Amino acid sequence: KVIADKKAAEAAKANAKAKVIADKKAAEVAKALEEKHAAETKAENRKENLKEGYDAYKKAENRAKSLKGPNTPWYQFW
Repeated sequence: KVIADKKAAEAAKANAKAKVIADKKAAEVAKALEEKHAAETKAENRKENLKEGYDAYKKAENRAKSLKGPNTPWYQFW
């Protein structure tokens, strides 16, 4: 009976250790997925910001062209 109790205690200890290792790995995987999601979100936000900036640039460029006219000299704006 003592030997059986000792083996059961060792098995319980091994199971507890395996559970701790599994929990650590699950936490690492969750953290990696969270970081990946954050990076993807950052990239999407950057794309949106770049697109907005480009659109604003084009709009300003078109506005400047419309104000300037085709043959207006540069010094008339100063």
